[in-house]
Amino acid sequence: LADAGVDGVKVDGQSGLGAFGGAAAVREYVQQMEASVLSAFGAARCINCMCHSTENLFAYRSTSVLRAADDFYPADDQSQPVHLTNVAYNSVFLAELGVVDWDMFQSTHRDAGMHAASRAVGGCPVYVSDHPESHDSELLRKLVLPDGTVLRCESAGKPTRDVLFSDVNADGQSALKIFNTNARTAVIGVFNVQGSTWDRRGRQFVDVPHAEVDVQASVSASLVDGWCQRG
Repeated sequence: LADAGVDGVKVDGQSGLGAFGGAAAVREYVQQMEASVLSAFGAARCINCMCHSTENLFAYRSTSVLRAADDFYPADDQSQPVHLTNVAYNSVFLAELGVVDWDMFQSTHRDAGMHAASRAVGGCPVYVSDHPESHDSELLRKLVLPDGTVLRCESAGKPTRDVLFSDVNADGQSALKIFNTNARTAVIGVFNVQGSTWDRRGRQFVDVPHAEVDVQASVSASLVDGWCQRG
């Protein structure tokens, strides 16, 4: 792969390993995988995906990028707001263990603006899965410098405390507010992700008609944990 110009890999389906030998087997698999990545690419250029079992999360030693939630599904409109909610809330835990990955998106997708804005405050890698010669260059230039450098926030974007226990996808009133910090400033992204949710019984994303509404939200510096204290 490296000889063909590939500079990194995503290793998927990792949490299934626990069923074939428990934590000890997972630890051995992870060690061998990380050694292979280092040997092939000379660095820990690996995205760990479907890896949320604790036997995986606590086994990583050199790879640190962790997929925060499910995939970006370009053909499933109902999944877009739920995806953003899931990566933000899961980052509360995962950011303590590694660098969160909020997955790719397509710059020409209907919801590309929402995805791009969330990556700008997400503290995560920025990458796209555009079809060849199908790019929104104007949008992408807002996310990266001309040399491809990403101005990434210091940590992972996380929900603000006032919406930490809100159903921002289906309660018909709450906005998703994601905060992050930079060296001298803080940022808060506010998103209306109401209107769809994951149906556990049907195992699919579904519309929530009563929640397809405009929302109002208040924002202040006091919502940024660790950067501004009340009083």
